[in-house]
Amino acid sequence: MCGEFWNGWFDHFGEQHHTRELDDYEKELFLHDTLAGLTEYGTEAWSDTAYGALVNRQAACGGYALACKLLFDVAGIKSAAISGKARNESGVEAPHMWLAAEINREWYFVDPTWDDPVSSNGFHIVRHTYFNVTQAQTANSHFDYSLPGGIECVSEKEDYYLRSERLVRDESGIDRIEEAMRTVKALPAHLEYRIEGEELYKSIFSAREENGGFADRIKNSVPDAENMLCSYSFDRDRNIIHIYVRNKVKE
Repeated sequence: MCGEFWNGWFDHFGEQHHTRELDDYEKELFLHDTLAGLTEYGTEAWSDTAYGALVNRQAACGGYALACKLLFDVAGIKSAAISGKARNESGVEAPHMWLAAEINREWYFVDPTWDDPVSSNGFHIVRHTYFNVTQAQTANSHFDYSLPGGIECVSEKEDYYLRSERLVRDESGIDRIEEAMRTVKALPAHLEYRIEGEELYKSIFSAREENGGFADRIKNSVPDAENMLCSYSFDRDRNIIHIYVRNKVKE
């Protein structure tokens, strides 16, 4: 019933990665990003089913989670749908569904719904804030759940920001972010980094420097700044910064 959609996914998967065998993390990342990139949040008919996400391309948390699990099953990745509650930054609680996935012999939480927020700044954003995270890292936002026997999500080995070298461990990390900004070519662009530790987070983003604060440094790093717009937002739940670069709209 969704053969065209399904074949398109895995044809693309093969075209992009036919040169070598992928590990679980690489398969997982591709499927997570593609699902989030092709699906929008909604509560219409079938929104809590995999069909809603994969065929209608609109889903609520149940549809995202079940579709992601189905894709993981086909790719040979063990996973389990987790039902519980979630609390957003405003403190509002609601029933929620996400996944636990076994990646390279360790279990992690994956939340494709929360990694696909409502489109902002004129383009669809796919984030990795809740991609391969631990139970402790999500204790404030994901709770009131039970895990299948034998599953514990405690490892940080396959954390997205660690694997993609976007984990900032000291203040020199700003230099790395600036360098990444200077190499931005394809627009719109989205860069994301996780700051390790609350004190470092406060130090980097609160301190003023001779050449301006963090916002000034980032904006000044953008090539052709006169014709580009640069903005950023924070995910305080996990100390993550998201930076967005796009062309200015000509009047």
